[in-house]
Amino acid sequence: MARRLGYDMGFRDSSDIMREMARVAPVFSGLSHERLEREGGLQWPVPSGSSPGTPILYADGFPRGG
Repeated sequence: MARRLGYDMGFRDSSDIMREMARVAPVFSGLSHERLEREGGLQWPVPSGSSPGTPILYADGFPRGG
């Protein structure tokens, strides 16, 4: 979308974008196109390569800002 709007961010494809997200945001660090193709769907967040994902994100209640 950025490229279509005239701003080329240097990403070749969605795999590049996913790698960048995993690099800068720990909640994405366990995700990659390769892993999704190999293991199927994963429930976000996936904080590491060994994490199976998070089937119930707010099992103990919804956090509230303070």
